[in-house]
Amino acid sequence: MNDTRGDPPESPWSTGWRKTVDTIAIVRRQLGQEAEIFFVMGLDSLLEMGTWRDPSRLLRLCRL
Repeated sequence: MNDTRGDPPESPWSTGWRKTVDTIAIVRRQLGQEAEIFFVMGLDSLLEMGTWRDPSRLLRLCRL
């Protein structure tokens, strides 16, 4: 599926279109590879995570 809305902004706090994995990737770039990033979610979200955009990349970028 092609998305014509363009790339997400580089600030994790700006408004606009962005998926969770995009936000975590921006935070990862800003904090560096040595930083530990934790992503907290509820069980309802965890059960649906397989439908999210690029869940395997999200798991590489942070800890659940």
